[in-house]
Amino acid sequence: MNNLFPISRGRLPVALLLVLVLLVAAACGGNASQAPAATEVPAEAPAEEAAEAPVEEAAEAPAEEPAAGTQIVVDSTGAEVEVPLNPQRVVALSERDMDAAFALGVPLVGVVNGRGAQTPPAYLQSYLGDAVSVGAFSEPSPEAILNLNPDLILIGGMFPELEAMLPSFREIAPVFVTFNSGDDWRLAFQNAAYGLNRTAEAEAWLADYDARAADLAGKLPAGDEVSIVRFNPDGPVIMAPASFASTIVTSLGLTRPEGQMSIEGQGHGDTVSLEAISAIDADHIFVGALNPEGTAVLEAALANPLYGALQAVQNDAVSVVDGAVWTSLGGPLAAQVVLDNVAAAFGAQ
Repeated sequence: MNNLFPISRGRLPVALLLVLVLLVAAACGGNASQAPAATEVPAEAPAEEAAEAPVEEAAEAPAEEPAAGTQIVVDSTGAEVEVPLNPQRVVALSERDMDAAFALGVPLVGVVNGRGAQTPPAYLQSYLGDAVSVGAFSEPSPEAILNLNPDLILIGGMFPELEAMLPSFREIAPVFVTFNSGDDWRLAFQNAAYGLNRTAEAEAWLADYDARAADLAGKLPAGDEVSIVRFNPDGPVIMAPASFASTIVTSLGLTRPEGQMSIEGQGHGDTVSLEAISAIDADHIFVGALNPEGTAVLEAALANPLYGALQAVQNDAVSVVDGAVWTSLGGPLAAQVVLDNVAAAFGAQ
């Protein structure tokens, strides 16, 4: 019986071997197709996300809350400042800031002297109360400010030397910059009110002012030319069309002489010689000085025949005004004085 299947007995191991080879090949092929999955590391991704999570949370953390009784405001430089909601000891380091605070009924403990003067501006004297001068507006004394123990310092319109003093001021109290060079008086007033938490009061004040200005404008000879002149110790200068008082008179419908329109900036032009005094002429001239020296030059000019030949002089259309109001950086109270002076000059009371 065993000899009946000699070929089958010899082929059986080969068939089995082929089956085994095929199984091994299939197994190897299966491992090759799964190899990429073995090299991927998706399990590590959550770990990386978890590591990043604290950084995202820190970036989204809310800003520190202001202390009780304070608020965080953004001044005209874009800086965030924590200031008292109801400041009690305010120091103002410019005439415009002094003016704004007084207009809003905020008493000051510290002020600066007016431009070219040894005292605060005369038109603000009745508001000063117990306020102490801390020096010239161009160089206030940090020591004098420190002695006043302020809870807020207002400053605006800085030039490089004054800006360099800011770190010293910030060591004393919060410093709120109210306006930048070139800003008009209304914007400076509104910014100061914001820093003092008196925005509503400023809006009400401006509404009353605008109503009065509109009424006065209707009583003036529209288009009349107005010249605004400051007498300095070395002679007269013509204020620029963009200067404080000029923006007010032009808003009333008055104009500036064509020859004065080229004066740039918010200050004034070059000194006018006596021989060229006709450059200051207009339908009406407003003249003022900042100090006794300038006043003496003004008085001398009034007595000079060349000055007497001006059309405005001959028409009795010259108003001597406060130079600190008309030829400096005035605020809301100064703006009211300008309206008063214009109304008196044109008989439009």
